[in-house]
This record gives sequence, C-alpha cells and structure tokens, in this order.
Amino acid sequence: MPAKTYSVSDHIISSADLNYFYGGYRYDAVSRPGGHLGLEVGGAWLSAEGTIHGQVSGITATKSEAIGLPLAGVDARVFPVRGRFPVEVNGGVKGMAFGSYGHYVQASVAAGVGVGPVLIEGGYRVVNFDIHTSDNATAVSPQFTGPTVSVVFRLK
Repeated sequence: MPAKTYSVSDHIISSADLNYFYGGYRYDAVSRPGGHLGLEVGGAWLSAEGTIHGQVSGITATKSEAIGLPLAGVDARVFPVRGRFPVEVNGGVKGMAFGSYGHYVQASVAAGVGVGPVLIEGGYRVVNFDIHTSDNATAVSPQFTGPTVSVVFRLK
C-alpha cells in the first residue's frame, strides 16, 4: 500500500506543570566559622504533567509521570557577615547520570539572611535534565533557568 501524506494546520495550546521536592544530607569536608565546603547526597521527587489541545481539531492529550532520583553533589557556603542577622552566600551543583535513561544536573547560587534556624534567600538556579525510558517512549526533559526564592530550615 502506498504511503499517504496528510497536511494538518491547527493552532495548538499547551500547558505543563512540574513539581519538585528534594531532601538530602550534607557532610562538611571543610568547616570553618566563615563557611564550609561539603559533599551532598539525597533524593529528588519529580512529578510532571503536560496537556496539548488542538483548537481546530478539538483533539486533546494529557500525559503525566512521576519519578524519584538519587542525586550527589558539592555545596559551598560563606558567612561574610555574622551577628544577630547572619548573611550567607552559597552555591552548589548536584546531579546524576542514569546511563541510557538520561541525566539530571542542577546548579545554583544564592544569598540570604537568617533569623534563628530559618534562612530566607534569593538566588539563581539552572536545571537541565533528560529522563526517559530506554526506548525513548516516555520522556521528561525540561530545562529551567531563573531566579529563585527559598526558605531553609537549619538544624544545629
């Protein structure tokens, strides 16, 4: 049977949502009153959902995936101003290669002001990942860059 070619002209509306949660442990390889350099291990949970809708055709498709990822990295923090309201500047990178299933890389820098065990910080983050099945049938591969605001709870 000969191949047929179809031409489709449609306006597409799409939306995507991504939820991310990370929990981990940091071991300070170097720790001084003015800052630290540490190794980090932890896990991330990602949940993604995307919808695409053709305005002319009326066809709608939705796909969602959730996955847990082990991550490792390095973290550095300096305390240029200490006192009643300590100021800190930090940065780090974490990620993992998953062989034929892809990779996850995240890098960030931030500065914040602390009050007791709570730190409020603002910064910039870059996230690049490509997670897929070995046959590429299912994939999540967003790339994000931009400003961040975080609340950090520190345990002493």
